[in-house]
Parts: sequence; C-alpha cells; structure tokens
Amino acid sequence: MNEALLHLIDVQRIDGKVDTLNKQRTTTSQKLVSLKKRRDEVASQLTQLDAQLGDRDRESRNLNSNLALDSAKAKKWEARLNEIRNQREFLALSREVEGQKKQNTEAQERIANLGTESKDLTGKAEAFRDELAETEIDIETEQALVDSKMKELDVELQGFETEKKEFLSQVPAPILKRYDLIRSKRGVALAPVANGRCLACNMLFAPQLYNTVVRGDTIETCPACNRFVYYRPETPEQPVA
Repeated sequence: MNEALLHLIDVQRIDGKVDTLNKQRTTTSQKLVSLKKRRDEVASQLTQLDAQLGDRDRESRNLNSNLALDSAKAKKWEARLNEIRNQREFLALSREVEGQKKQNTEAQERIANLGTESKDLTGKAEAFRDELAETEIDIETEQALVDSKMKELDVELQGFETEKKEFLSQVPAPILKRYDLIRSKRGVALAPVANGRCLACNMLFAPQLYNTVVRGDTIETCPACNRFVYYRPETPEQPVA
C-alpha cells in the first residue's frame, strides 16, 4: 500500500482517539457546569429575597414610626373633645379622631401582615442559604474530580499528539490539507473499501477503480463521498465508524 496512505490511516486512527478524549473532556465537566448554574440561580433568588426583606423592614419601621406619632395625635384630639363646647367643632374633631383611629388600625394590620410576609421570606431565604452552602461544597468536590480527570486526559492527549507528529511528517502537505478539509466536512476523511463498495457511503466502485484501490499504489478518493479510500480485505459489509 502507498506509504503516505498508510501514515494517513494512522493519522485518522489517532484523530479518532483524540476526538473521543475531547468528548470525555466535555462530558466530564457537565455536572460541574450544572452545579455552578444552580449555584448562580440560588444566589440570584437569595439576592431577590434579601431585597424583598429589606423593603418590608423599611416599610415596617416607617409605619411604626408614623403610628407612634399618629397614636399620640389621636389621644391629644380625644382629650380636646372634653374641652369643646361648640357642637359643630365637636363633631368635626370627632370625625378627625375616628378617621385617625381607622388609619392607625389599618397601619397596625399592615405591620402585622409585613411581619407575616417577612417571616415567610426569611424561611425561604434560610432554605436557599442552606442549599447555596451545600452546592458550594458539591462544586468544590466536583471541581477536584474534574481537575484530576482533566489532567489524565491531557496526558493521554499529549501522547497522541506526539505520536501523530511522527506520521504527519511522512504525509505530503497537500494531502494533509485535503485530509483536514474532508474531515471538517464529513467527520471521517478515510473510508475502507471492501466487496467492491465504499463502506462509508455504500457507493459501488467501477471495476477498474476498485482494482486500483486494491493494489494500493496510489491515493484514490470515492467518487460519491470524496473521502480517501483504502482497501480492506473482503469481509461482511459493515459501516465505517
């Protein structure tokens, strides 16, 4: 078989292993990515809850402050009622007192509701804080596992890259350029030929071309899929990986 073609087959074998390792790199970090995404979601929700708690706390403090003043005002007006002899003034001030008492009651109800809401929000916030702390621990543990696995994969990848360089130097640059182009488009740049067919696209070869591929003196391509082809001894047909 053509020597450059033999080396090209080795290059594709190594590229296949490199692709597998790179996929492992991706899948290895998927859980870590998911954990970090959840961490960010929880942190965002916690920030929103803290903001809501802050809003309710400020509103409650303002209401309490105003309620103290308004309660004192209502008591002062009630005391004046005993001093008023004019019926019109008495009725007008009575309405003011009743209106202020109603307003104070509404303020007290709002303060109570704010307390209930704050208690509920505080419970949710604590749950998120607990989850956030647990997620951070999970991330730290998973990060260590990922780093260890990545180092192993990097060592393997480096070994394959070193091995690949030995074969690349034996293949003409134009052939390598075309190999990279085909690989980028079709994933696999070389396909075995057996039983008169390209095992990548199932194209039936003309007898003359098939005999040329069998001899292996030159580098040929499949007329249908344009992959480089090489002869594989007659075997039951099976698709190329």
